[in-house]
Amino acid sequence: LYAACKYDLPILQRACEQYLMSSLDDSNVSRRLVLADVQMCSGLKQAAMNYICEHPQVMDDDGWTEAFGQNAGLLAEVCRRAFAEGLAAKKRRVD
Repeated sequence: LYAACKYDLPILQRACEQYLMSSLDDSNVSRRLVLADVQMCSGLKQAAMNYICEHPQVMDDDGWTEAFGQNAGLLAEVCRRAFAEGLAAKKRRVD
C-alpha cells in the first residue's frame, strides 16, 4: 500500500486497500487504521473504524497502545466515533 501511494498507482492502491479491509481482525486493526490514516485511504479507515466499533475488545490489546502512542488525534477520532455509536444504539433501545 505504501508503494502504491508513493508512486501514485491507484489501481494497485485500491487492490491493496481491498485486501487489507477483507482481512481485518483483532490483531491487526489498530495498525491498519494508523496506516489508513497516514496513507489517506478512506475506505480502509472507515472499515477499520467500523471493525473497532463492532469489536470494542480490540482496545484491550497491547498493540492498541503501541499503535496510537504517536497518534493522539486518531485515537480521539476513534473514541468520538465509538461514543457516538454507543449513544445511538442506546437511543434505539430506549425508543
